[in-house]
Amino acid sequence: MREFNIDVVVTKDGGQEAKTLEKIEACLEEGIPIVVIQRPSLDYPVVCTSIKEILELV
Repeated sequence: MREFNIDVVVTKDGGQEAKTLEKIEACLEEGIPIVVIQRPSLDYPVVCTSIKEILELV
């Protein structure tokens, strides 16, 4: 990070897939401030996890 003269890191909280924890740890090690933007919590009235479930709703 120092190689690129990064002053601050801004990232969304994408969880494990986005390596959020690793980004935070790297910033802490380098003494670089980090801003993590949390995804809004959404309540969907219906959530389908398969095509079968979708077809049952139609």
